[in-house]
Amino acid sequence: MIIIVASQIDPHVDSVVEHLHRKGFSDFLRIDLGQVHSTHQVDFGPSAGESRIRDVHSGRTVCLSDVSAVWWRRVESTREAPFEVDASADVADINEAAINSRSIIESIDEERFPFGHPYRMREGENKFRQLQVAASVGLSTPPYRFSTSTAHLVQFARDVPSQLVIKPIGVRSIVSPEGSRGLYVKAVSPVEFIDTVDRRSTSLFLQQRIERQHDVRAFIGRDFCFAVEISVKGLPAGETDWRPYTLTCDHQPTLLPAEVLGRARDFLKRMKLPAAHFDFIVDREGNFFFLEANPGGQWLWLHYKTGLPIPEFMANRLIEAHVQRQGTSSVSRVGSLSALQAVELCLDA
Repeated sequence: MIIIVASQIDPHVDSVVEHLHRKGFSDFLRIDLGQVHSTHQVDFGPSAGESRIRDVHSGRTVCLSDVSAVWWRRVESTREAPFEVDASADVADINEAAINSRSIIESIDEERFPFGHPYRMREGENKFRQLQVAASVGLSTPPYRFSTSTAHLVQFARDVPSQLVIKPIGVRSIVSPEGSRGLYVKAVSPVEFIDTVDRRSTSLFLQQRIERQHDVRAFIGRDFCFAVEISVKGLPAGETDWRPYTLTCDHQPTLLPAEVLGRARDFLKRMKLPAAHFDFIVDREGNFFFLEANPGGQWLWLHYKTGLPIPEFMANRLIEAHVQRQGTSSVSRVGSLSALQAVELCLDA
């Protein structure tokens, strides 16, 4: 049986589940760790038969030893905050169920996580480690500097021949009297930065802005790649981050240069990840610059914008993992197109 760990509301998972059903496959449990206290019965004991998860609504039960694959999606609703001293018993039970259920699922062998084990995914999210590994495998990166020293940041700005970008790394949103708002990449001139930076206390990540012809988002695994070229031509003047304008930016399937793809796969190997979502900038000369790689990134909008069959591919990969583990062919293999063939078909359309 397959376990899908995800929030109850997750359109990425919904799209893959739809394809699983289309293929006649229903041997899976979907678990929201934040709701597991009321939706599932979780047992863990010294013998194989005592360690199991049961869906209290359907009655479907799986022993951990029989789990064929685990797809670990985002689990935003999981209650993982430290216990409060004065937490009520009900709140403590909910947290206990969520945290321990997570640990129990994480105890399943890493080889049964075709898209990444949560341990590796959490390690792989370290942006500074990513930059180190990217350099070690030959991926180019824009010149950058992080510092808590205003003087060091000002010196970096003085040395940059073009514009800077300020990039949030750890904090992605802030709360003000007007409400919560997300933080995105912002472009500034070195002079503007030096004139406005708070010289008393600063903690920033700066990069040199690359004059680019487009960006590329690529979902890359050890044996597959879905890459999409994202136009930045329609961005408002002064904007450098396309994410707030995703739905209005042109998207086109593309093929990564073999050298870039090979280095990205070397990156995955070094990071011990089976797959990740890579962001690249492509400059006006066609050079690729690595920005970051997200082990659990979003991809559904790429499917909607380009027609790339990513949900079906994900469903097929889970079914294949299940069949290989079970040693049966009870589910026929469907959607036999490789990721490369799928991209080529979209390019020809």
